[in-house]
Amino acid sequence: SISVNGKTDRVDIYKTDDKSYVRVIDYKSGSKSFSIENAKNGFDLQMLMYLFSLCKNTDEDGRALVPAGVIYSLSKKNIIDKSDLNAVSDEDIMKNYTPSGVFLADLDVLRAMDRELSGRFIPIKPKKDGSINSKNVLSADEFNELEVALEAILKDIGTGLREGNAAARPNKELQKVPCTYCDFKNICRYESDTDAEDEE
Repeated sequence: SISVNGKTDRVDIYKTDDKSYVRVIDYKSGSKSFSIENAKNGFDLQMLMYLFSLCKNTDEDGRALVPAGVIYSLSKKNIIDKSDLNAVSDEDIMKNYTPSGVFLADLDVLRAMDRELSGRFIPIKPKKDGSINSKNVLSADEFNELEVALEAILKDIGTGLREGNAAARPNKELQKVPCTYCDFKNICRYESDTDAEDEE
């Protein structure tokens, strides 16, 4: 078994007659984009772990908890350089607050997050015919598949740690190598290809 502890920044719930849809929000002081591919490679799992853990329960009224999505939201104060603050528009305030995440492909649920589907509160805008064609949405089945994949990743990580597998082998196929933000990069003795070339 694996025990993982943590605290969510925020959880929102949208209730219907028989279900409660759950959205997890993670506030970031800097820019952060959610990527399904990163998650499938074992990175940026935190919000999904919270979401799927919550949805294994029911709400206080016995409704099933269903994944509605996860979202990164910028919490850094937006500095607006204008002498006349009365001239500041909503667009000025929100231009640096572009959200990023993945959501359930259900129009009712999406409109509960952004009534007009304006793209302001979630990165979803319907096409002219009202349909949604976005990389930011998943069907209920796709969310289930993602949960199964995430559990398999966690089991692999846990099994590896129990077997003593703690080698420094960062995934180089992603856009950013984890070493760039790791607090232990100076002591793990991992040498990137670039470092090795410099020493030669």
